[in-house]
Amino acid sequence: MAVPSQHLVADEILILLYNCPNGRMHCNDVYEALASKFSELTIEDLEKPYQKAKSKWTSTVQYSRLQCTNNGYIYRANDSRSGGTGYWTITDSGKDYVSSNFSTASFITEAEEPEDIIQNQKYLEGSVKQITVNAYERSKVARRTCLQYYGVTCYVCSFDFAATYGKVGEEFIHVHHIKSLSEIGAEYELDPVADLRPICPNCHAIVHRREPAYTIDEVKAFISRQRS
Repeated sequence: MAVPSQHLVADEILILLYNCPNGRMHCNDVYEALASKFSELTIEDLEKPYQKAKSKWTSTVQYSRLQCTNNGYIYRANDSRSGGTGYWTITDSGKDYVSSNFSTASFITEAEEPEDIIQNQKYLEGSVKQITVNAYERSKVARRTCLQYYGVTCYVCSFDFAATYGKVGEEFIHVHHIKSLSEIGAEYELDPVADLRPICPNCHAIVHRREPAYTIDEVKAFISRQRS
């Protein structure tokens, strides 16, 4: 197979980190896990010098990691929260990106989606389950209920993906957890309308530009000041 795209590898890196205790893996373990995931890579892909004596695969993984770092999804190596030399650690923004877009997340057009909003129902979110590693369990129903209530335009800046990109952008949006994942240690009772908000990836990244995260109202104020 051809070496996968940087975007695909970046997503796999984030999923790996998301599913690790403390959201952290040593880079050697990341490379090994990715090579296992993309098992059809050839010896040439893995070993033949491509750029600066690195293989095409090594270069792809490094650029993918840089993409994650630039997006605020992985801590930079010089950040005290990175976990030390050689470790890659996912940020809260990265966790929210994964939970909003992969495996445990779902678009609101799924066939099994209920037709009506379940009013005043609460969902347990954040329960730790054992797979191969511990991972925070996310409630798909909670996400769907949030989007049914608020719609799929950004709650912060009102960006509408469908209006901008057409059909390909329909029903795409991140869901922001007002209660940060890092604060969750056990099951907690989640109200999808009170605790979740649909926000675009740009606003989501800004929310998590610092720790503790900015509030939605703070980010709205940033935009308002720039527009005034």
